[in-house]
Amino acid sequence: MRHIRVLICQVDAGTPDLMSELACFDLATPDVATLQPETALDALEATTQETGNAILRRLLHAQWDQIDAALVARQCAQVAPAVVHQDGQETVTVASRSGLLHLSRQVCVDPRTQSHTLPGNAVLPPHGGIIITRGLQEWGCLLPQELSFEPVARLLGWQTHEEAVLCATTLRSLVRTHGQIIRQAEQAEVATLGQRDDLATLRPPLVPVTAPRRRAGWPKELSAAVDLALAAGAERPPQGIRQADWERVLDARRQEDALTLEHLRHLGPDLAPEQVLLTIDAVLTRTQHAHQFWEVRTARLTTAEGTRCLSGTGDAFLQTLRILTLLSVGPGRSLLLLADGARWIRAFFRTLVAPVPTAIMDWWHLRQSVIR
Repeated sequence: MRHIRVLICQVDAGTPDLMSELACFDLATPDVATLQPETALDALEATTQETGNAILRRLLHAQWDQIDAALVARQCAQVAPAVVHQDGQETVTVASRSGLLHLSRQVCVDPRTQSHTLPGNAVLPPHGGIIITRGLQEWGCLLPQELSFEPVARLLGWQTHEEAVLCATTLRSLVRTHGQIIRQAEQAEVATLGQRDDLATLRPPLVPVTAPRRRAGWPKELSAAVDLALAAGAERPPQGIRQADWERVLDARRQEDALTLEHLRHLGPDLAPEQVLLTIDAVLTRTQHAHQFWEVRTARLTTAEGTRCLSGTGDAFLQTLRILTLLSVGPGRSLLLLADGARWIRAFFRTLVAPVPTAIMDWWHLRQSVIR
């Protein structure tokens, strides 16, 4: 019976027809008599992905062996005619999108100093233990935007076929580390901008605006009930629609009777080309001590051209936000500020009053503060 075999071979540039086999992967042919329509493709997919991950790991390992051998050869050439003694192998664990790898590094004894060196470390990032590839770090930082850390750890384990490729604690550390890197880059950007004399002509780099997957509005199933309520002049909204949204619909219909039901369904504020929207808030997370919290300040700048999200702590965050806000507003634009009345936000607002034409505080939060 025939089956599929995947070979990983090494060839020399001068003799491409001569191959040295490095690894062999055989995929067994399933017995068609035992296949079931409900599970055949699922089993085939699982086997293919598991074998594919094993092939990718072996390919990466083979490429690393070549790199390590080349680095050892370079070190030997640098100290020639003295002889570099090779004193075994030392492995390093690498967590990648294909799973865990254990890469071997040649240990060399430097004849000049009689010290042990690892030439392979010349192309590895600083590490005191496991190395996490950039691709896996990206997964580990992007997925927590939608899920908590424990489910993300399980998802990464399923994807890489390594049950404990990254634990939840490691994922938290990755997110914090990348957050610090982003904040340092933002602060460096602001420091560079602060030294320029042409700020009035500049615009900050923004993420381009894309159409949302689904515009906000009531479900289409409620449109018939809304139509009946509008025809009857009802002051109370149909079941499933908030009173505030209903009042907005009634006000729009009074101002322009020709508005269609579909337009009313997606009624809401639109950002004009000359407007800039800034939303500011703070996120509190509990510390190990009772009634004490860590505060992370967040902001989102939105213009007709794009958006920019910021986060950070202390005065460094406020300075970054101030520069980017002023660059976004520019001449001929107005600012719409949505925020609560926190003391640090009021202090930030006062720094913007002079150069910014208009600004409005979030009425909902202001009303809540007054009621209390």
